[in-house]
Amino acid sequence: MIKSMTGYGRATAQSAQWKVTVETKSVNNRFLDVVVKMPKQYNPLEDNVKKEISAVLHRGHVEAYITVEEIGESKQKIVADTDLAIAYCHAVQEIAAATGIPYQLNISEIASYYGVLTAQKEESDLDELWLTMSDAVKGSLHQLYEMRVAEGAILAKDLRSRLSKLADMKEEIAVRSPLVVADYREKLTGRIQEVLKEVEIDQDKLLNEVAFFADKADIAEELTRLGSHFEQFQANLAKDEAVGRKLDFILQEINREINTIGSKANDAQISHLVIEAKGELEKIREQVQNFE
Repeated sequence: MIKSMTGYGRATAQSAQWKVTVETKSVNNRFLDVVVKMPKQYNPLEDNVKKEISAVLHRGHVEAYITVEEIGESKQKIVADTDLAIAYCHAVQEIAAATGIPYQLNISEIASYYGVLTAQKEESDLDELWLTMSDAVKGSLHQLYEMRVAEGAILAKDLRSRLSKLADMKEEIAVRSPLVVADYREKLTGRIQEVLKEVEIDQDKLLNEVAFFADKADIAEELTRLGSHFEQFQANLAKDEAVGRKLDFILQEINREINTIGSKANDAQISHLVIEAKGELEKIREQVQNFE
């Protein structure tokens, strides 16, 4: 079933130690672009979140907002960045030497500098957190996915209606097309008689001119290809996969055939139908930009 790229989902999962809430939002984008926002101490789990999302969604800009509440006993360790601490010491000594101001280093003060001591979650603790976070991510994605499916169904219904209008216009053009040559012959004969008056018309030259026009104005191939493109579009609307890009390509081909018909037909009625068709086609193209 075809899906929209717009959706929203929210879910909460809880275990003995963790409570995790995940909100996911998605909007249109040419490719799949995932942004995860959560407390930085849990960043090692970001790739896991992105893998969960990419397993379900194929296109769209997706933002995942994750809040984590630790309700069990904390499992943290304090990690010292000794290289950073040494760098701070050297920097302070350089300042003292440059200014001539004596300075006595204090280990407690050095330890308080930003980044020297950090609290980090133990690896096993993050593994336990991921079990809870994964449930919340999946629950949120399920809601978002269902919303995308529901909106996709509404958009697909609208597109089928518009494509039906295009098909009707194509049939009107197909009915009108054979009459264009007859009208041209009648008008050409009338103009020649008006200019030459009593002079007899050279029927062979007239037939050659009409034949040349008929060949130039022939749009049978374009109409056949147009019908084929309509069928391909309908078939892709029924597929249970990401078809947004393919539909966009088919629309380009439909537009090319309609433009060719407009330039070759040389007929006011067909030109009017072409203008209507291009207007309807533009509405379809706008809708297709919403499809995954």
